[in-house]
Amino acid sequence: MASIKRYQLLNNISLTTHFLVENSLVTVTFQHGMRTPEIVRGRFSTSDPGLQEAIEASPAFNVKYYLEKEEVTGKETPRAKIAEVAKATDYPDILTVKAARELLIELFPDELRPSVLPNRNTVMSRA
Repeated sequence: MASIKRYQLLNNISLTTHFLVENSLVTVTFQHGMRTPEIVRGRFSTSDPGLQEAIEASPAFNVKYYLEKEEVTGKETPRAKIAEVAKATDYPDILTVKAARELLIELFPDELRPSVLPNRNTVMSRA
């Protein structure tokens, strides 16, 4: 059985760092943090047990980031799909830029309007 672990930053909105996993350097980016309307710290999710072990063995664990959530799945995730699982979001049913734009406007009606989200890059950076 595999587990997907989600880590969250304690003080920052985003962070890019590196971990040594099986003699390979793996870049991890805690992202999707925002300052308004309320502070949301950056997050990173992975199902790779080697990466999970490296993250939790790091001196920055429980100092810069912590384990926010662990989800145990019924089947093993193949190593080739790790990158796909690492991009998991809080809204997995949002598959298009249009749907993301509509959700952002719904979640932040006082801050966002269609004119503030004119293209894919803007929508993705806000998401």
